Amino acid sequence: MTPTLFNPYRFAGAVSNRGVFVSHAGDLTYIETGTLGNAQTFGVTNVETMDGIATGGNATYGVAGGSYTGSLARWTFASTGSSVDWGDMDRPRQDTSGCSNETLMVIAGGYASGTWHTWIDSVSIDGAGSASDFGDLTTAVYGGASLSSATRAVFAGGYNGGSLSGITTQAYITFASGGTATSAGSLIGSNNWMKTGCSNSTIGLWAGGYDEFDGIQKITIASLGTADDYGDLTNGFHKGGGLSSETVAV
Repeated sequence: MTPTLFNPYRFAGAVSNRGVFVSHAGDLTYIETGTLGNAQTFGVTNVETMDGIATGGNATYGVAGGSYTGSLARWTFASTGSSVDWGDMDRPRQDTSGCSNETLMVIAGGYASGTWHTWIDSVSIDGAGSASDFGDLTTAVYGGASLSSATRAVFAGGYNGGSLSGITTQAYITFASGGTATSAGSLIGSNNWMKTGCSNSTIGLWAGGYDEFDGIQKITIASLGTADDYGDLTNGFHKGGGLSSETVAV
């Protein structure tokens, strides 16, 4: 499998409309979401190689994590080359998914010690970098996808030992309370492992998936329910990355 981009944070903050992608090898590239053009070099994570990277951030910082040692990298969006080894996950693992609001990032699922997990960690984006236990998914899974609004984190799909097409489970937690996730609707079709997610304040999109799937599904974050078919990518992928502003998803 070639190096891939995974779940970058949707960034449309006060400093710029800059979105940063994170690769398996730890390379960081960025785009300006309001401008067409190729991605440019941002820097490197300055932590060990990650696999199945959870990311989050706010208008100032971006965060990435997902490895057996559990390191968390953090960078300043406004300054290229600024990533540092910032902190640690509560429970180290790879093939996680992550998302955030302006204050809190959550890291869910993942693979460690020969099995997949329900674990959800949380970490304060503006804090010192020490993650803590925040709750559990409804299903143990790795390679899932996530997206968020200011109040909810939504998790979907992934693999848990059955079909390589993945599971259709969709669940959410609230950033204010954490705890055990609540099931809410489902994905449609198959190819629901190794998807990516992105969102604005009201609409979430799930895209790609196992075996380089090209489908896009849409949900309304406040109501959830069964996802709707929303079209197709120009090229299918798995372990891709998605980011968005209020009007455009990339």
